[in-house]
Amino acid sequence: GGVLFGFLISLTTPFQDLPMDNYMLESIAVKLTKPTTTILVEAMFANIVVNTAVLISMRMKDDAGKVLAIVFIIFIFAFLGYEHVIANFPAFTLAYFVSGGQMDAMTVGNVIHNLSFALIGNYVGGGLVIGLGYAWLNQSKSSYVD
Repeated sequence: GGVLFGFLISLTTPFQDLPMDNYMLESIAVKLTKPTTTILVEAMFANIVVNTAVLISMRMKDDAGKVLAIVFIIFIFAFLGYEHVIANFPAFTLAYFVSGGQMDAMTVGNVIHNLSFALIGNYVGGGLVIGLGYAWLNQSKSSYVD
């Protein structure tokens, strides 16, 4: 799905004839050349930020407030350039098609390195830090009855 999405979006007007020094292509090149530790830490924080947006919206009653909170927090996540495997995959695909495969940093090794360590960091941040943290906070001795 991400490959098809990236390909189709690359055919739209805003992505035609972009120069190689375009902000999007340069930011993807930076993502592809980050060291392992940076990818892991940024991926952990990415899922903590995204899960925080979801948890905040769950506590709100007003739908407009939920949307505003999610949009604001996800904007922070995107602005910081954190690593998220689900966001990176279509972004890398889009950059590949837009650049015609001419990006020096766009190698199979760099893509696999980024996506692998972003996946591990996302799991640690969202699954272990947020998930286990909330599981521990919500543990009780009583059985749940619906």
